[in-house]
Amino acid sequence: MSLYHMNVTTSHNHSIKQEDFENFREIFNNFYDKELEIWTKFQKFWMSMTKTIPVYIVRYEDLLSGKLLS
Repeated sequence: MSLYHMNVTTSHNHSIKQEDFENFREIFNNFYDKELEIWTKFQKFWMSMTKTIPVYIVRYEDLLSGKLLS
């Protein structure tokens, strides 16, 4: 959603109105589908790299709690 808002408003701190989602539902749905496809390909690429480089899964919550430091 935030990426869509940023693309439509060309701003990081503005949002479109809820009625605009309804008025431009097809445009939003196409945007969403395309971004999901791009993200899926990106994730598959990185996961395929686990065969050649070490990969560490780090949760944001663990970073905040300091668990990774102990």
